[in-house]
Amino acid sequence: MNKRVVMIGLFVLLASLSLSGGIGTVTVTGFYTMAAGTETYYIGAPFESESKFNDFGVKVQGTSFFSPTSPFGLSYAASASKTLSSTMNGTAYDATYDPWAWAFGGGATFRISKSSEMYFEVGAGVEYAFRAKTMGGSSIDIRQLSATGQALINYALLGNIFLSTGVSVSYPLWGENRLPVGGLTALGEYTSTVVTFAPSVGFSVAY
Repeated sequence: MNKRVVMIGLFVLLASLSLSGGIGTVTVTGFYTMAAGTETYYIGAPFESESKFNDFGVKVQGTSFFSPTSPFGLSYAASASKTLSSTMNGTAYDATYDPWAWAFGGGATFRISKSSEMYFEVGAGVEYAFRAKTMGGSSIDIRQLSATGQALINYALLGNIFLSTGVSVSYPLWGENRLPVGGLTALGEYTSTVVTFAPSVGFSVAY
C-alpha cells in the first residue's frame, strides 16, 4: 500500500479521535529549523553527506484532551517548510528550486496547568515527511519517518486565545529516496542521523 495513503489515513484517524475529546486547541505557529547530521543516499553507489540546513515553515496542530480536567490527550499536525540555507560536506547547496517540504504527524500530549492564564504542553509522537533535493541535475524525492518531541508554553491573551511559544525536536527512524530514471522510478534506502531542532511562535485557540 502506498505509504502516503497510509499516512493520510492516520492523520484523518487522529483528527476524528480528537473530535471526541472534552476540550481541545488549534494552534498555528511559524518555526525556524536548525538541523545537522549525516545523510546517506543509496541509489547505485551510496553517497554520504555531512549536511546542515535551516528551514522556515508553518505548522497547524490540533490537540484534544480526554476531558476538561484530564492532563492527557492526542495531537495531530501538518506542516510545510522551505529551505533557507544548506551545506553538504561543507559546500553551500542552492535550495532555491527545491519544492516545499510537507510533513504529517501525530502523538500523545500531556498538559500541565500553572494557572488560568498559562499552561504547558509536552508531547511525543511520529512524523512522516516528503521533501526533495536537486543533485547532479536530478531531483531526488525523500520519504522519512521520524520520532518527534515537543514542548509548548501557552499564555492567555484574550478569552480563549493564547500566545504559544515552544520548541520541537526530531530524529529519523526510517527513510527511502526515489530517483526518476527514463520514465521509471529507482528506489533506494536513505539513512540519516540529522537531528532537527525547531523553535516556534504562534497562536492557539481553545474550544
